[in-house]
Amino acid sequence: MPELEKKQNLEIAKHFLDSLSNIDDEDVYSQTAKKIWHLIPGDNLDLLIPLMESGNMYVEQDISDIFVFHNYRNAIPALREAAENGSIYIQDSAKIALKKMRDNFKRTEYA
Repeated sequence: MPELEKKQNLEIAKHFLDSLSNIDDEDVYSQTAKKIWHLIPGDNLDLLIPLMESGNMYVEQDISDIFVFHNYRNAIPALREAAENGSIYIQDSAKIALKKMRDNFKRTEYA
């Protein structure tokens, strides 16, 4: 992706992130969050970690898949915390994500 496009996508994603606190409808919140994680460049995924505690079951169930897709190691502490202490919605997703990341790391280490 060209650098200008990454920068524009990041600015749009930040705008959506800022607007999330004003959204009361659970479905609209979820749709907005999913737009954010499709826009955000891979090197800015730290901005998504707080969504793991959003209180929105759809977001909490799906966000860990983004970290797995990108093999985003910085999310591991947050995933561990969610697996142990998160809401019921995120515990299983976080555990599955951690297992997938562990498997992905093993594959890339021995490739």
